[in-house]
Amino acid sequence: MSNQLFRISIQLWIRLFSLIAFSCLFSKHVLQIPNYFISSQEIIGFILWFLEASILGGYCAAYMLRNPATSTASGFNELIYPFIPAGLPFLFFLNIDLSLPLQLTKIFGPAPITAPQLLWPCIFLIAIGNLISSIALWTLRSNFSIATECRNIVMHGVYKYISHPMYFGQFITFLGVMLIRITPQKLALYVVFVALQWIRLKNEEKKLTQNFKDYDEHIRACWIRF
Repeated sequence: MSNQLFRISIQLWIRLFSLIAFSCLFSKHVLQIPNYFISSQEIIGFILWFLEASILGGYCAAYMLRNPATSTASGFNELIYPFIPAGLPFLFFLNIDLSLPLQLTKIFGPAPITAPQLLWPCIFLIAIGNLISSIALWTLRSNFSIATECRNIVMHGVYKYISHPMYFGQFITFLGVMLIRITPQKLALYVVFVALQWIRLKNEEKKLTQNFKDYDEHIRACWIRF
């Protein structure tokens, strides 16, 4: 009984910390709106800020409104690992300048726009990715999760055609976020992000296959699958 209570408390602490971290990052992004106006034209800067802020806000809202899990996460791969690739994209918005002398304002300052010539193509990519992710979030609604858990299986709407539409949308969104701030470090970060998300979705597929007998057949019927 005590082990079960300890495991529940660990899960609650991890979720609480993650929600606070996501909320803080979202708040920091909201406060960075003047940097968008400095680095680009005012209307374009606002469009870019709104699209990128909506990424963070949407996931925070979905995370707070989800249903209880029917099969909870346990162990590192299901409970802790998913939060690593989920939080990794926030580094795209930071400068991460480790050149000497080290200063907090350099390390955690906003990442500058390094490719203004790609502004509109990147805005298009971010908008398309956000649209796909938003449709997937709306389809999932209270079944959304970050940890590898099972709620109700969703096989209708966009999930009928794309096996993992939220991941697909994220890959497109953060490709645009990365390209507009492209550096060798940001490119490497994007490759790592995609690789870690692929491992994460495979863990989710394994969990869902174990809990829903129709899931494997559903995956094979999708037009786009990973």
